[in-house]
Amino acid sequence: MDFDGRVEELFLDLPEVPKDAAFAHISRCGKLIYVGGQLPYGEGRLLFKGRVGLELSSDAGKAAARAAAIQALGVIKGTLGTLNEIKRLVHVRLYIATGAEFKDHRKVLAGSMELLKDVFGTFADCSTEVVGCASLPEGAAVELAMVIEVK
Repeated sequence: MDFDGRVEELFLDLPEVPKDAAFAHISRCGKLIYVGGQLPYGEGRLLFKGRVGLELSSDAGKAAARAAAIQALGVIKGTLGTLNEIKRLVHVRLYIATGAEFKDHRKVLAGSMELLKDVFGTFADCSTEVVGCASLPEGAAVELAMVIEVK
């Protein structure tokens, strides 16, 4: 499957790899690539700040999760040169800044997973976990981490 072509078909604009030397975006171990926590950036800025369920709606959280997945794809493509080196997704973890009473974690995670399934199809069938927490870096609403297997 041509994942780079699929990104173009979906009109996704993947960001450049950030040039932050203090932050390791990707670590490789054999055929596994660990993508460090990606925040919902777009157009060079953090798009979603605040806690989902308090300052932000669940729908805004879902959009933030989608933006974080796009950021992760940009980091992967910028590092590997192409998304076509991906064999499959292994695991996706989403942290959500929430209040104690928040219950829609899976709805927010769907923002990332729907996008990843649009790009990778059945190659995105993987384990997932979603965690609510009190705060995230830079006041971000979500942070996404992934493990992928490459060819």
